[in-house]
Amino acid sequence: MRCVAPHRWADAAAGRLSAGVVARMEAHAAGARGAFGEIARAPGPELRWEHLGARIYWATSSQRQQERRTASQPTLAAATPWWRARAARLALPGVAVAAAAVAVAWWQWPTATPRTTPAAVVSADADTTARAALPPALPDVITPVTLYDPAPVPTPMLGLVTLAQGEARQAGAADVDADLARAALLATPVTAGVGLSTGPDGRLAVQLEAGTAFALGPSTRLDVARLDRATIALHVDGEVSVEVARRAPGQRFVVIAGERQVEVRGTAFSVEHRGGALAVACSHGLVAVAEPSRPDEVVEVGAGRRWSIPAGGSLLDAVPAPMDAEELAALLGAQPPQLPAWTDAGALLRTTAPLSIAAAPGRSVKVDGVVIGGGEVTLRVMSGRHLVEVERAPGRFAAGQWVATRDDGRPVRVAAEAPAAASSASGVATRRRQLAAAVDHGAMRACLRGLAKQGLAAGTHVELSLGVDATGAVSYLNLGDTDLPTSLASCVRDVVARVRFAPGAAARWRHRFSF
Repeated sequence: MRCVAPHRWADAAAGRLSAGVVARMEAHAAGARGAFGEIARAPGPELRWEHLGARIYWATSSQRQQERRTASQPTLAAATPWWRARAARLALPGVAVAAAAVAVAWWQWPTATPRTTPAAVVSADADTTARAALPPALPDVITPVTLYDPAPVPTPMLGLVTLAQGEARQAGAADVDADLARAALLATPVTAGVGLSTGPDGRLAVQLEAGTAFALGPSTRLDVARLDRATIALHVDGEVSVEVARRAPGQRFVVIAGERQVEVRGTAFSVEHRGGALAVACSHGLVAVAEPSRPDEVVEVGAGRRWSIPAGGSLLDAVPAPMDAEELAALLGAQPPQLPAWTDAGALLRTTAPLSIAAAPGRSVKVDGVVIGGGEVTLRVMSGRHLVEVERAPGRFAAGQWVATRDDGRPVRVAAEAPAAASSASGVATRRRQLAAAVDHGAMRACLRGLAKQGLAAGTHVELSLGVDATGAVSYLNLGDTDLPTSLASCVRDVVARVRFAPGAAARWRHRFSF
């Protein structure tokens, strides 16, 4: 059946056709709907537009040549009515363009048989045969021109040193004393390409983002090979403890130890690589140890397990074994300290400050109730006041000292109270009198001048914790309880620090200045 005319559908709707005719019309329409559905689901031909212009040009050019040849034959022109010849001339360009488009679509439609390009197109007229040569066939594959690299560039990351203990420094930095090296570390962000190192008593912690940080153990060299949102890669020779927040799909955190790699996706673990030997311990999560030269050999170390091989050993020479309670506690204690609130490295560099705490070697240090290390240690803390406690004897800590950070970001040095015998009452009284006589009260009032102009200085106080040895040297001077702003209390402390004591009895006491 041919296509059903519209008026036949109107007759069917009006009931003027028989049931048999209407059934055949419906069957025809159903077949047409199925065919159109298949056409809609079929992928369209991939038209290469660089071919389209060339083929339309050659089709229309051939048509114009044919028109000129026809016009040059008077007998043929005379035999054709003028109105028909004119109509044909008007319709020729549109017919040529439509024919060219259909030809291009057919040419581009996928087919199982190869296409061939004829050498010439033969057009015949009444007397002669003309041959119009086609241009050479265009290539089927067009090499695209790359205008830009579509691959996104990973966003670089910055890390902050949160703790530096003992001998810890940046590779290639100036050779300065350990205290200045630790202060320089905390003042400089960690970027890709930076090298870090620790000495026999050193430890160094770096935070990269919320929940992600690493800490170098003693006698360790670590190079930050890559540091961006896609990949974090650390080359380590020594010991490193890592805490990693769960990674997004496609993100990697890799510790490279010699020829082997330890990769994680949200876990806490440690890697020790010395002299070719490798040991991996995992407190929670899962890590995979692999060797790129042997992709089939992979060892997975799960939570609460430890795995190690000697130098020259194969990954499959050992299997992970469970850790005992002491090993697990040591692993948890080695995890890097992290700031309680993470925004970004640049902002935190301005809103945090270092505390430099001087404790005896082997003595642990607590800050705000958490053991953060021991001996000489510098810690990054949020601005404000913090409780510092130093170990007097194994497991026993001295009374805490409240220490306020500086507003200018410079480190505040906290000298730990020596575990000596209690000061005598007479020695403390003597040192109190010396302090009251030697302190510059005018400089103290100058510290509070701005507050006094507002009528807010009266009734304020600052409490200081002092230690003076037998030579008269101040062994420590720390801020204690105060109701003044940090900058004003630090100013009062600086005035007291300029006091010089005469030799005499050693004394340790708390001194309160009221205004």
